[in-house]
Amino acid sequence: MGRKYGLTRKPHTIRLADQNNARRGAIAKPGFRRRKMKRILQRASSPVRRLPDFVVIGGIRCGTTSVFRYLDSQQETRLRSRKELHYFDWNFDRGTSWYRSWFPVLWNHRLTGEATPSYLMDPNAPARAHEIIPNAKFIVLLRDPVDRAISHFNLRTQEGHEACETLIDALDDEPNRVGAGPSSHRLGHNLDCYYLQGDYTRGLERWFRYFDRDQFCIVASENLFEEPEATYKQILEFLELEVKEYPNLSSTTQLTKKRTTVKRRPCSGGDTNQRIRNSTN
Repeated sequence: MGRKYGLTRKPHTIRLADQNNARRGAIAKPGFRRRKMKRILQRASSPVRRLPDFVVIGGIRCGTTSVFRYLDSQQETRLRSRKELHYFDWNFDRGTSWYRSWFPVLWNHRLTGEATPSYLMDPNAPARAHEIIPNAKFIVLLRDPVDRAISHFNLRTQEGHEACETLIDALDDEPNRVGAGPSSHRLGHNLDCYYLQGDYTRGLERWFRYFDRDQFCIVASENLFEEPEATYKQILEFLELEVKEYPNLSSTTQLTKKRTTVKRRPCSGGDTNQRIRNSTN
């Protein structure tokens, strides 16, 4: 009847209706209501919740997910189920109560922590962390800057966030990206700066202004990929945890495969490698 009298819905109305139906479908799923209720209870109990004992602060594409999963599997730790909270860069305006709500209650004495790899290069994160968790320990993973940049570029391309066709184009565009775009608005810097995210010296110097160096465990990502047991032992000893068992190394093996089979675009030749190395020296 609607078609007969020219009363068919406009395309934008149909899209809006589809979005509303999808939203209602998500809310109707049993897990949604359970998760929402859990968050309400967590927020309500934040005054009796702890702050993290340690934080994995970076770097991006350096193996932080593998370390987070392993630490989360230890009986002596209780980590966040979600890896990245982004409190000290994206969500600082939410307040300490919001941050506490993600961690265990005070009478749970297991070590707790989180991992957000963008903290390392964020200019605001060190001062904010010193204000909230001055006695925490920090784990830092550093990967070869060239391998890191290639892996980072490929990831951003797969996610649809990279407009440039090749890494060389993105490197040429980097001066225009610093302090520009939605990433810098939210983070205080731009995640799509492949030089900047590999300039570890600059990032660490910011952190060392606020924290003693013995509060940091700095690990080469290559050691994690090639000698995972020794690397995990180093991290556990830094956190003063007993080494009872080694992890299932399948996730680390996957990381090693990812590293060696990364799709190296034509822009990843010697000239590009040298440019990245020069920029991080």
